[in-house]
Amino acid sequence: MKSIKMKIIFVMNLISIFSILSVGGFFIQQMINDDIDARKLYKDQLLKEYDDEIRLQVELVVSLIDRIHQEEVKGALTEEQAKKQAADLIRDLRYDGGQGYFWIDTTEGINVVHAILGNKIEGRSRINDVDGNGKYYIKEIIEKGRLDGGGYIDFAFAKPGETQQLLKRGYSLEYEPYHWVIGTGSWVNDIIDEKIATYEQRLNDDLKHDLLVAIGILISIQIIVMIFAIYVARYFAGPIITATKKIEKFSQGNFTHDGSLNNIKRNDEIGTMIQALYLLAANMRELLKSISSSAEHVAFASEELTASADQSALVSGQIATSITEVAASSNQQVDA
Repeated sequence: MKSIKMKIIFVMNLISIFSILSVGGFFIQQMINDDIDARKLYKDQLLKEYDDEIRLQVELVVSLIDRIHQEEVKGALTEEQAKKQAADLIRDLRYDGGQGYFWIDTTEGINVVHAILGNKIEGRSRINDVDGNGKYYIKEIIEKGRLDGGGYIDFAFAKPGETQQLLKRGYSLEYEPYHWVIGTGSWVNDIIDEKIATYEQRLNDDLKHDLLVAIGILISIQIIVMIFAIYVARYFAGPIITATKKIEKFSQGNFTHDGSLNNIKRNDEIGTMIQALYLLAANMRELLKSISSSAEHVAFASEELTASADQSALVSGQIATSITEVAASSNQQVDA
C-alpha cells in the first residue's frame, strides 16, 4: 500500500464496494419486500375469489329455492311440498369437486338442511351452538344472513370424521319468504394452504433466480470497476512512478537520456511535471558537458604548467651542475 498505484486501486474499489453494497442491498431488500407484498396480495386475492365464489353459490341456491317457491305461488305446490322439495334439492347439492355443501337454518335457529350432518341435527335448534372458541356462530350466521346482501363469518368447525376444529369461513343469505338462512363455507387451510404453498414455491424459485442474477450483475460491475481502477491507476500513477524513478537516478547523479520520459504525452499537471523533468535532465546534461569541457581545459593548462615546471627543473639542474663544476674548478685552482 506504499505505492500510489495500489492506493488508487484500493480507494476506487473500496468506494465501488460500498456503493454496490448500498445500492445492491437496497434493491435486494426491495425485491424481498415486493416478494412479501406479492404473497400477501395473492393470499388476499385468494380470499376475495373464495368470498365471491361462496356468495355466488349461495345466491344460486336462493334462486333455485325461489323457483320452487314460484311454483308454490302459482298453486302447483303447497308450501310444505315446496319446502320439502327445496330442502331435498339443497341437501344433495355440491360444488368445488364435491367439497362444498350447504346448510339451511330458520331465523329462529332451527336447522332445516345440513348436507353433511343430515338427520343428526335437522329439525333441532342450533341457536345456542358454540364453536371451539366459544363463539355463538349460528347466531352470527343468522344475523349476517339477514343483512342486506348477506354477510361473511369466520368460525371454528371440525371436518367430517375429525374432532379438531379448524378455522372455517362461510357466507349466509336469508330467503325471506321462508325465513330460511342459507349458508355455505369451507376451511381456510383448504382454501389457501395448498395454493399458497404452490405459489410461494414459485415465488421462492423466482426470488432465488432474481437474487442470483442481481448478485451476478453486482459482481460483474465490481470486476469492471476493478479493471477500470487498474487502468486509472496506471494512467495517473504510471507517469508518477516513472518520474519518481527518474528523480531517484537524478539523486544518484545519473542524468543520462534513457527515453523513459519520451512516451508520456499529457496536457495536465503530470505532463507539465514530466516535461520539467525532461528539461531538467537536458539542462543538467548540458551543464555537465560544460563542466567536463572546462575541466579538460584546466587539465590541459595544468599539463602545460607541469611541462614548464619540468623544463625549469631541468635548467635548474643544469645550472646546479655548472655551479658544481665551477666549484670543482675553483678548488683545483685553489689547490694549484
